[in-house]
Parts: sequence; C-alpha cells; structure tokens
Amino acid sequence: MQAKKALKRPRLTTERKRKEKKRAPSSSPIDIAGTLARLQEKHTTAQKEQKEGKELDFDDFAPALKLLKGILFKADTPYRTRLAYSSTLATTSGGALAIAVDVSSVNSVNQWSSLDVLFDQVFIHAMTVRYMPRNVVGGGWGSSGGANATTTAPTGGTNAAIQNTALIMAAIFGSNSAYSSASAMVNNPNKKIAHSAHAFSYAWRNNVRFDPRGYSLALSTPAWQGWIDIGNVTDYGGLVQIRSFNDVLMGSTTAIQTLGDLLISFDISFRARI
Repeated sequence: MQAKKALKRPRLTTERKRKEKKRAPSSSPIDIAGTLARLQEKHTTAQKEQKEGKELDFDDFAPALKLLKGILFKADTPYRTRLAYSSTLATTSGGALAIAVDVSSVNSVNQWSSLDVLFDQVFIHAMTVRYMPRNVVGGGWGSSGGANATTTAPTGGTNAAIQNTALIMAAIFGSNSAYSSASAMVNNPNKKIAHSAHAFSYAWRNNVRFDPRGYSLALSTPAWQGWIDIGNVTDYGGLVQIRSFNDVLMGSTTAIQTLGDLLISFDISFRARI
C-alpha cells in the first residue's frame, strides 16, 4: 500500500511578523542622547535663520523641548539608554590614591539638563568604571630605600618613587560610606584587584529590583537606589571606591600624579509621569 505523501505545512510567517522580528525588544537601550542632539541641532538651525545667526543656548531650546514631553516619549513608560562622562584616576598631592565614584555623579553627563526637561524620574541599573593608563611603564622602580641597582633602566635616586602599583576596588550600596583603608576592603565580597599599569573595568550593579511602575522616593541622605526624581538624583545611593593596595603612596608625594583616564558609563532608565 502506497504511503500517503506528507502534507507540507503552510508557512505561517507573514510580512508583518517578519518585520516584528526585526524590531528591537523594548528592553534594548535607545539612543536618547543622540535624539536630543539631533533635535537641538535642527532647532538651532531654525532659530539661526530667524535670528540672523544668533547662537542658540539651552534657555532657548528648553521651552521647545518641554512641548515634546509626553509626546516624544510616552508618560509612565520607562525608556532605557546608556550615558557616560569622562574623568581621571589621580592621587592627592601627597601621593595617596583613594577615590570614590558616586552613582549620583550621573548628573555630570552631557545633556542632563535636557533630560530633566523631557523626563521626571530616573532609575540606574548599573555604573561601569573603565580605566585606561597613560603610562604603562612609569619608571618601573617599584619600592626602594636606596639607589636602583639596574643599569638598563633610568637610574633611580634614593627612595625611588612608586609609579605603578596594585589597586583594590569595591562596590558600595545604599547609605554605606567609603572605606577608610585599603586593608578594610579585602574582605568585601565584591572586591576586585587590578594594576595601575593595565586597563580594567569594574561595574556597580544595582541590588534593588527594577520595577517599571515602582515607587519614587527622595531621602535627605544618599541611600535610595530605586526610582528617584531627576532633581534629587544627587541623593542616589551607591559608589565605587578605588584605593592603592596597602595604601602605598605614589609619585613624588609632593604633587598630584595622574595615572590614567576614566570612562564612567551608566545603564539607566527614564520615565515621565505627566
């Protein structure tokens, strides 16, 4: 008996479904900063034509931008994006290295004033600190109480300076303050060991669950890590602390020594309430 020929199932993927597959999921970051830059550029061009070349500042752009609130980005809908600013990793004039990068420093990013006009509240998912050294050699003497014995490198004088050293860093949450010494950081479960002569990255990740419709609070001291009004973002809790291992002093100990450059980037959500 001849077997029945298997019926070929019709393809269920329509043109509309194919387009939906190509769309990015709602959780994918969007270029909010780029959108604002393009809007301001277009607005500047239009204003220059009307004002005969007069430069447009933010005070001129803000009223026009405010009209787009709730239209360009829907109210009560979180929009996730990435923002960043640059800084440096440097010692004090006495050679000590102990810096804290606060999560609340997000207000240092470019176009923060424009974002404040478009949105009401912010939630910070993560902050990543990326380090790029300026001088990977840095003398190479290490720590010494006498003259450098080697003749193949520049001769070091007595008490040759430490140019590069091990680093220890940790993520701190809520209202907890920074550590007073590097030795106190070694038992932090989030610690990381790096070296000032090599590039590294370290991430602070929010330990508060993200709720798209979560409450927004404003506290008098830096502690809250949920949704917060943009105007109160300086009270956002959390930081990344970086210290030299064993708190060794670097450089001449009489001047600031810049070890390298930092890129501070944020994974962040905004929402408008009205």
